[in-house]
Amino acid sequence: MGELWRATPAWDVVDRAESALGQPLGHLLLDADANALARTREAQLAVLLTSLMAWEAVRPALDEAPVAFAGHSLGQITALIASGVVTLEDGVRLAAERADCTQAAADARPGRLAALLGATVDQAEAAAAGATSAGRTCWVANDNAPGQVVIGGTPVGVDAASGRARLLGVKRVMLLKVGAAFHTPLMAAAAAHLLDHMADTAFAAPSAPVVANTDAAAHSGADGWPERLSRHLVSPVRWRESLETLAALGARTFLEVGPGNVLSALVRRSLSGVSTRNVASPGDVPILLATSPGGRVMEAGSVHGELLMVPERVILAPAPGRFRPVDDASGSVDGPSSDGTDVVPEQVIGFVDGIGHSTPIRSPFHGRFMGLMASAGERVREGQPVAWLRMAH
Repeated sequence: MGELWRATPAWDVVDRAESALGQPLGHLLLDADANALARTREAQLAVLLTSLMAWEAVRPALDEAPVAFAGHSLGQITALIASGVVTLEDGVRLAAERADCTQAAADARPGRLAALLGATVDQAEAAAAGATSAGRTCWVANDNAPGQVVIGGTPVGVDAASGRARLLGVKRVMLLKVGAAFHTPLMAAAAAHLLDHMADTAFAAPSAPVVANTDAAAHSGADGWPERLSRHLVSPVRWRESLETLAALGARTFLEVGPGNVLSALVRRSLSGVSTRNVASPGDVPILLATSPGGRVMEAGSVHGELLMVPERVILAPAPGRFRPVDDASGSVDGPSSDGTDVVPEQVIGFVDGIGHSTPIRSPFHGRFMGLMASAGERVREGQPVAWLRMAH
């Protein structure tokens, strides 16, 4: 997840996090194997850091301030850092402590999570409540979106609730690859520990309201976050309701920062009349801005424009047609390689082939070729991003 970020200014997030924790973290983003990232602490720190790097890359280029912030589960700490409620250093220390205490709670009281696909919250609650006759062992852990509810509890409790869910008409039950029953009462010891840990953490008012997982409400002040973050560990993630709150606040475009696009999919399942955008890698930043109404576009000769965002530049198709990239080294149509190839002003990086004509795509700027945004043979529209460069230093 981190390889593409290593050569960007956003990698400073990793350097600062390493200083805050006093340990190396870069390897988690560059060469950690699946076994290493299966551990709660390593996985959560890797997701946190890549999410923050994406935010740092896109933040300076946004023409409008966010309406509000929100984060799913661990992402709530990302949202608190992004909104200025906690510093990056305090947030990283908080995330590490959260991971450690939840892992300790999981070791003491093992559990698991399962997604009920096609289920309502009422069905999930009925399945969890009726899973055992002697003592509650399963609970609703996430209300993610219509038709996607997660239950969590002891292994026996989740198995029993899964079977009961099928009897109640749930279409599919899928065990999740996580190491604990997060957001259930099995995390009670972790919640108490985290609350004590936050006694020395400074919290500030956010730059825009932060919608909390625990109550799906928007919070604009500095107070109350230790209690919310502690209760968050033993309470369901109310994500569907959080999205409704964000929409009620006026959000119409939802920007997901960090690896993957799971949250964007949940937005589309939960809300209508909104759009989603993703920034998971440096190449997504110019795409985002080139397709956003407020994106800053600079006119450049015969090419319609090139988006400038920190060091990234986007080359746009000058006409509609089929995209044919050119590899200057070999003459092939596979596109320039991303192994350090420099693109110079007026260099042809490809063609747009129409009926009876072929229009060259030229770069009016100098930069390092980083990748294509359109594939060979793809039909592109005028002004569509087809390649991106990084400014030569």
